[in-house]
Amino acid sequence: MAEPSFVQGGRRWLIPATDPNFPFTQSSNIGIGSLGRNTSREPGYVNFDLSLFRNVPIKESFALQFRLEAFNAFNHVNYREPSSTNIVNANYGLITAAAPPRRVQLSARLTF
Repeated sequence: MAEPSFVQGGRRWLIPATDPNFPFTQSSNIGIGSLGRNTSREPGYVNFDLSLFRNVPIKESFALQFRLEAFNAFNHVNYREPSSTNIVNANYGLITAAAPPRRVQLSARLTF
């Protein structure tokens, strides 16, 4: 009696990776298995900066400007690139860092 096709298909995936009939190419330090070059992507980057200015006249020839500047104003987490790009490294593709969080700066400027 012949085995159902799903059993034959299941055995196909359980053969050792060294067998010449193995359906996938093994990964190496130059590529990810059967995938081509430049097929992996890094996380996107979202950044909104915000600036507020207020001019206060002091005299006819003097003015004071107050500034508030916020970098990454909405505090969106931006992940860095993966820590390792070598496929044989245990940390391949692992993201271990993020870009700086929101930064706010206050300043004043006197013009004359």
